[in-house]
Amino acid sequence: MIPDRQSVGRLGESIAADYLCRKGYEILAKNIRIAGCEVDILGKRGKIVSLIEVKSISREMSHGNEGTLEVHQLASRSGVQEGAEVVSPEDHIDRKKLARLKMAGDAYAPTLEEGLDIQIDVVAVRLDFTVRRAVCTLYEKV
Repeated sequence: MIPDRQSVGRLGESIAADYLCRKGYEILAKNIRIAGCEVDILGKRGKIVSLIEVKSISREMSHGNEGTLEVHQLASRSGVQEGAEVVSPEDHIDRKKLARLKMAGDAYAPTLEEGLDIQIDVVAVRLDFTVRRAVCTLYEKV
């Protein structure tokens, strides 16, 4: 059975939060709205506060005949050309979302204590339900 998009997203965010903790981040909030933009994870590591976008995709959604329709539906919603092969979570990040995150960062920055900086990061999560495995990739300062 192919997992639905929302289940993959929720699981991906949970795995990303655990991954970030192992990399030294303190999770300040999850699924928070800042300046009208949903930020998946608000994290802090050292003197950096990060607005973190999590993008997840499962192997089951990106390979084989059963997953093809779901991949193309995701692609068309994210602005990727219909019929294009979408094989990585990063393919779902568009300029519009990054612009909203930048606006959220600009709105949040004045609330930070002195000496802290803000940045936008992305965690790409690739899930394989068949072997119960997840691979995370962190992109900083996007």
